[in-house]
Amino acid sequence: MPVALLVRTPEKMTGLMKPLTPGPTYGSQTYRLKQAIVQVAWKQYSPAQLLNAQGKQIIIFFCGWGKSERAQSVQELAQTFADTAGAPTYVLTTKAKHAPKHQSLHAEAEAVKLWVEDRSCEEIIVTGHSEGGKKAVEVAARFGCLSTSKSLKGIVLLNAVGWYDQRAAKIAWNFFWDSLVLTPLTLLQQKRPRLLFRRYFRASGDITRGAVRKTPLQIGHDLHEMATASPVLDKVRAPVVLVQGVHDPVSSPRKTGDMRQMFPNSPWVKRVIAAKLGVHGLPLYRSRAVARCSLYLLARYDRQESDRLPLKEGRQQTPTRKEQVSIMSEVADTRSRL
Repeated sequence: MPVALLVRTPEKMTGLMKPLTPGPTYGSQTYRLKQAIVQVAWKQYSPAQLLNAQGKQIIIFFCGWGKSERAQSVQELAQTFADTAGAPTYVLTTKAKHAPKHQSLHAEAEAVKLWVEDRSCEEIIVTGHSEGGKKAVEVAARFGCLSTSKSLKGIVLLNAVGWYDQRAAKIAWNFFWDSLVLTPLTLLQQKRPRLLFRRYFRASGDITRGAVRKTPLQIGHDLHEMATASPVLDKVRAPVVLVQGVHDPVSSPRKTGDMRQMFPNSPWVKRVIAAKLGVHGLPLYRSRAVARCSLYLLARYDRQESDRLPLKEGRQQTPTRKEQVSIMSEVADTRSRL
């Protein structure tokens, strides 16, 4: 007599069945350089649907200060980038030992360059939030030295630091003011404050756990590097997209000036200034809008280059006028929700 087995799926089956996103995978590798020993740890987020051809594109994301690759507050943002781009997203954290004074960031960028060379991909998008944005710039500046055929498709900087010099005590005070005063007051004015405050406490917990693991000497060293302007901005030769909060005291858009002059060798620089939720942790609260807006701007630059150059094999066709109107209306709605 045949026996029927009832298998219960882990998720509720409502409506049409959606493709399940594979769980994240972890990894760690140590690189022994001449000037330091660097440990690179990563967490990979796979997209629900692989959109780029044969998985030849990846996204590298650098967390903000105090957060690790396993931080809960970064999970939604990383998964959103993976699903929007249709490419695997790697959340990277780096830690340098025995590096010369104030040179750990350079050593970490060299280790990430070696890590990228070991990946089976052709196109890379580098993005970072806060301190991770400065790391993303350091990595992007070294892509001209890669010995492989990998190309940097673009760089996305989310409320990144390192645009201008400031005192370490000043940037520490700005971090406290933004996280303890400015952000709670701003979240209270939004439509769904309960959901946003849930993300706020999650991010605050991640930062607190990261700060407890650091010594006062390490915290002072990190503050000094964040308060110093990046010296490699002129070496970036890829398109740049910047997302900044209008009220962000840590990386104020009023003090950054003309971004086109900061990236003189970049072929394309676009900046989006968020006014509705313009705090330093904007990407953690509006992850979907930030990912869609920044990746759309990079795709628009790629379409402009496609119109100028002969169509290559595997390159997408230029969208029709109807598709362009649909995309622009979607981005306009996305910017209104930032």
